[in-house]
Amino acid sequence: LRFVWARSRLPVTEHWSEKFKIHTTGGGDDRLPTAHTCNFQLDLPRFSSAKVCYDRLMVAMNIACDIDGDGADAARMNWDLE
Repeated sequence: LRFVWARSRLPVTEHWSEKFKIHTTGGGDDRLPTAHTCNFQLDLPRFSSAKVCYDRLMVAMNIACDIDGDGADAARMNWDLE
């Protein structure tokens, strides 16, 4: 959730209307997924297998954990790291 929305949880509201979007993109196994946090969107390259997709998602999510922190560590941002 943090990778595609830059938050660890969805807002607590009855009026949440944002739809999660997944788009396929060009490229292949040498590309990483990208996220657009303003649009709650995930761009996935056309991977050769589900395993490659999973592995690339894990890499992308781990290297981009502080996307809105501008380099600040997660503790200073008060993010829960569960």
